[in-house]
Amino acid sequence: MRILRVFTATVLVFAALAGAQIAQATQSHLVVYLIRHGQSVDNASGLQSGWSATPLTSLGSRQAASIGARLKSVTFAAAYSSGSVRAVQTLDAIMAANSNPVSTQTDLRFREWGVGFYDQKPVSVAQAAEAKQLKTTVAKLGSFTDAQRFDALAAADPTKKTETWTRFKARILAGVASVAAANSSGSVVITSHGYVIKHLIKLLTGKYTALPISNTSVTVLDYSGGKWTLKQGPTLAPKLPTALPTQ
Repeated sequence: MRILRVFTATVLVFAALAGAQIAQATQSHLVVYLIRHGQSVDNASGLQSGWSATPLTSLGSRQAASIGARLKSVTFAAAYSSGSVRAVQTLDAIMAANSNPVSTQTDLRFREWGVGFYDQKPVSVAQAAEAKQLKTTVAKLGSFTDAQRFDALAAADPTKKTETWTRFKARILAGVASVAAANSSGSVVITSHGYVIKHLIKLLTGKYTALPISNTSVTVLDYSGGKWTLKQGPTLAPKLPTALPTQ
């Protein structure tokens, strides 16, 4: 009988601990600042830019310093960049302006859509290739989904290096899942790219944003109770909450 009581007490202790852990997990609160890089040389030249090593222009550097100043008071638990030069430079500027800078990390899963053969070619060339594959005109490309356009460019790529929609989607979702697993709470910043930010908003929150994702625009996502919420759409003037979660 004593053994049974001890066993029962042990089970209750473990149950209580498990309940506490579940409650703690439920209460975790992660805020993710998705920031597009500053203007790059490719941007200024009207080139389709995927995984190229294009750096920031002087304007892009000023943009990065400016958004860094706006976010100066945010205490980040972690800071990630896509590893592309333009994103690394942008994150470095943000951390240089921050009151409590943290070491930066690279995660290639946040790189821009890989466009293979079309990287650093005029945007018009990529659009013409998409239109030909979809048997339409460039003017009507807007009537197709990004998934259709991604796959059209991948099919048109003679080097077969352009990412399909499925590959792109799986990559960026894996990146976010990794960040969420490594940071159960607090605020993190990720410097990334237009297509990545646009589709993470839709894939995570189910909401499409028609707002322009300008260079150094800030998108704020909230992760709590296993659910992602769009707190602020892409903006150059983010409104910081009065109380920020800390890790």
